[in-house]
Amino acid sequence: MKKIYFIIAAMIIVTSSQAQSNEVWLETDPQKIVEVGNDNVGEDVKADITCSAETVNDCKLKARKIALYELIFKGYDQNANGGSAIGKLISDMSVYSQNKDFFIAYINEEAKGLQFVQGTINVSKPNGDIKDGKKKLKLITCTVTLKIEQIRKDLESQGMIKSLSSVVASLGDIQPNIVVVPDDVWLKELGYLTQIDNQGASQTKRDYSRVGENKDYADIFQSIARNFGDGFTITSIAAQLDGISNENLSNASSDVELVESSDDFLARTLKADIFLQVGFVKERVSGGAESQFRITFNGVDPMTKSASDMPGQKITKKTSGDNFSELLDATLKVACNDFKAVALKYLVKRNEGGLPGKLLIKINSNLEMDFNSQITVEGEKLALSQLVNDAVEKCAKTYKKSGSTTKSRIEFDVKIDPKVTNKRTKKVSANDYEKFAWQVVNDEYLSKFVSADVKLNGTGMAIITLKKKEAE
Repeated sequence: MKKIYFIIAAMIIVTSSQAQSNEVWLETDPQKIVEVGNDNVGEDVKADITCSAETVNDCKLKARKIALYELIFKGYDQNANGGSAIGKLISDMSVYSQNKDFFIAYINEEAKGLQFVQGTINVSKPNGDIKDGKKKLKLITCTVTLKIEQIRKDLESQGMIKSLSSVVASLGDIQPNIVVVPDDVWLKELGYLTQIDNQGASQTKRDYSRVGENKDYADIFQSIARNFGDGFTITSIAAQLDGISNENLSNASSDVELVESSDDFLARTLKADIFLQVGFVKERVSGGAESQFRITFNGVDPMTKSASDMPGQKITKKTSGDNFSELLDATLKVACNDFKAVALKYLVKRNEGGLPGKLLIKINSNLEMDFNSQITVEGEKLALSQLVNDAVEKCAKTYKKSGSTTKSRIEFDVKIDPKVTNKRTKKVSANDYEKFAWQVVNDEYLSKFVSADVKLNGTGMAIITLKKKEAE
């Protein structure tokens, strides 16, 4: 009996040791150092991995595996020398535990994830022999190159990462439209952002129509459009303003109560899914001997006006030669590669949860009733507000009342499905707040008692004005 016990115990120890060796990226190695390289070029990520193992070949293989795991689940922080941060491909660590066998094989096998990872010994960094107790180990630093786009596409094809194609499908087979705009700091430096007095209140005026005059913006936009690749529509704010008059920008809405801002008007007119705000600062440093520039990316959702969910890169580069254009393009390639992943994750999250926005329902003076008015519906007396509430509930993914409710106005915070099916043609297309508002208006019960006008305020707000139903 004792012999059986010892055999089982020995098997447990061996099995535990083998399981640990299958996940060398999780082992405690006091020698391990991970540094992102300073010469990332977008599709390739370079990282220096210092680690220890019994042989040099074991070290090289271990370094490649660590680098692959770190890219997928941890990402690489920006280093002190201006190297670019690289976002992790999978943000939810539960994906690893739920698919452990897949990732152990993916990171360990040459025919799987390791086929996209190469490594060479970096002789300029720590290398040599070390002792671990009685064991003698090899210590090396390996410069690892990871084919980030191929890794991402491979994981997408195997269902571990949401693909861009799935986002496009959720938008009704329409590519997400990213509109490139200078941020306020850059606009102000260019002289295209001013503060004007609007009846005693200070108001910001952004003159996007002049952005096309700036060569730096033109060069940066062309690089972004080139480096984003397929799957996104990249739109220049400058190129799209030719057909939009300043009068339209200043008076985008005739509604005195809810004046549509110029940014909302642009988002609606350009059908923007994301505003990519680009910051750019260029200056001479080192007594004029070097050029330095700083690039910042931030994504803004036109529906919510929020930038908190799409932070991008902040990269500073210096050059003393005449390779400014090449360095700028290489830097933008890195920033685009990172932001593409950030934008994709945000669009996936937004589409799964529903497109967020607001619905305002008002009453026209000719309706001769208000939201407290009683209406008989199939023998039951209901307030008009209840009829409206029921129509919104049927059409929205989620909804709740917001702001102040009065006898003449009700406001809702809503989320709507990203796709909608046309009842007549059965065709599925991308949803928006205008279609959603008309769905509410055409509710089978509400439409029996009122007619309505619908208009948009930006891309994330619809305004319904209920009015008297004309005799048919």
